[in-house]
Amino acid sequence: MREPRWFGADGELNEYADSLLHDPGGDVGRMAYSFIAIQQFGHRYRMREFYEKTGLRWADVKAGFELRKKRYGLSNAGWNLFDRANGRRAARAYRR
Repeated sequence: MREPRWFGADGELNEYADSLLHDPGGDVGRMAYSFIAIQQFGHRYRMREFYEKTGLRWADVKAGFELRKKRYGLSNAGWNLFDRANGRRAARAYRR
């Protein structure tokens, strides 16, 4: 019999994501924070509730995507993920 998948207690995801901003911190921590958001998309939250349910902050997710864009560029899949994280509000203007 399979065990239920463990996602942690309420607030633990946010605590872990916040810890990445300090350890390792810097650019690496901010980019890692954006990958946490990407991983959470699989939970199929509605975008209007995504940040409320996960405890993640758009400003930190955006900072991680901006660093990834600057360092590595974003593939089409990366842009799609950014659009989803952004709720598609300003993604078109950001791409320029």
